[in-house]
Amino acid sequence: MEKNKEDIYRKIELLCYGLKTNDIVEEIYDKQNPYDLTRTGNVGLQLLVGKRELAANVPVFNHFTDKSPFMLHRSDNGLYAVNENTGANIKIQALDAPSWYKKKVTEEYYAGQYLLREGVNTLICSISNSCGYVAKNAQCRFCAIGKNTSNNINELDQERKRNIIKALSIAVKDAQKIEKSINLTGGNTFSDDRGASRYIDFVKSIRSETSIPICIEMSPPKGDTSLIALKEVGADGVMMNIEVWDESLRQMYMPGKALIQRSEYIQSWKCAVKLFGKGNVSSVIIIGLENKESVKEAIDKMIELGVMPSIMPFRPNDGAILEKFPVADPELVMELTEYVADKSLKNQINIIDSAGCIGCGACAAEKDMMELLGG
Repeated sequence: MEKNKEDIYRKIELLCYGLKTNDIVEEIYDKQNPYDLTRTGNVGLQLLVGKRELAANVPVFNHFTDKSPFMLHRSDNGLYAVNENTGANIKIQALDAPSWYKKKVTEEYYAGQYLLREGVNTLICSISNSCGYVAKNAQCRFCAIGKNTSNNINELDQERKRNIIKALSIAVKDAQKIEKSINLTGGNTFSDDRGASRYIDFVKSIRSETSIPICIEMSPPKGDTSLIALKEVGADGVMMNIEVWDESLRQMYMPGKALIQRSEYIQSWKCAVKLFGKGNVSSVIIIGLENKESVKEAIDKMIELGVMPSIMPFRPNDGAILEKFPVADPELVMELTEYVADKSLKNQINIIDSAGCIGCGACAAEKDMMELLGG
């Protein structure tokens, strides 16, 4: 392992294996997520890893993390993640939770019950407590959000909608002024736009108060109308996650989502790149569910279109159908992360200032690698 890449590899190890539960983990989690909000993103511990202080969203509190070789220790010199098999240790810093978490949205609810800060400065918010795939028992086999969703997929609860908008307003106006972008996500629907239009009012409301960059995490809509509408109301980027490239495996791992043809992703990616530009359109590919050649084929196609691939290690989270599946191999994740970073830089795809998850970089490492390789 090259010395200058060591911190990236250690971060990837933590993303793959997570941290065993102990009192230190519980203490940090309670401070960072006081309302135990689990519907937004890949909730874990928000940490800075190694000498380069790489942002990492490290999984905790799952059966697979109980088997992790990494345990968090505290010494007079701070926090360390220690690999109990090798003795290797990684310098760790725990990020502070923002003060706006505990600001009231209503007499009953607080801002931190609707959105979280992940990484250093990215707000993650789920606009919905539902997913059409879960409601029809066709959920993605690697997804664990089903236990936290409702079956009401037709209308957003209006009270929840108002509270989310108010929470977002509180967050972006907070005195700390460090929030750099917002990632809006939510469950999928079987409508023609696959839920894209539900984001329009949220984007409008945010834009009425602030110019903070906004990324929408969504499925490819049928046609270009919804993408154009989101651009017109002020969205800055979109994340359309194909997750698995191999067609047969798509059918097996995500029976609902696989109804969206791969050709539809490609068409929507093309449209989105024209609207939002290179670096502002991204797609997750999960490592550990298909072979390396298939993943590279996906990466090559995305980059050819100007789409940024995000290399996400598979996590067998509790509640997922694949919860007993093995974790991703960190060496493979590292190899593919470097492949993506090198090829993206050569194709002038820059994500340093991108909105949402792809610009956050806490759940993956391609941004870290691009910063290293790009100097």
